[in-house]
Amino acid sequence: MKRKEVKENTNKYLTNEEVRKVLNHHNWTKEQSFEYLKSIGGEEEAKSLIDELYPQKEKN
Repeated sequence: MKRKEVKENTNKYLTNEEVRKVLNHHNWTKEQSFEYLKSIGGEEEAKSLIDELYPQKEKN
């Protein structure tokens, strides 16, 4: 029996566009997205990413 070669885990990080695609797929709100990202990457990383993905509209 021939053994399958298993690729090493490359720990590839997702781009912002890929993250946005996942969040949109689940139809999550900004708050739900933040809670999810916080649970997998920590609060600081989640805040930073949310700020990039959901830019605030400037008030005049």
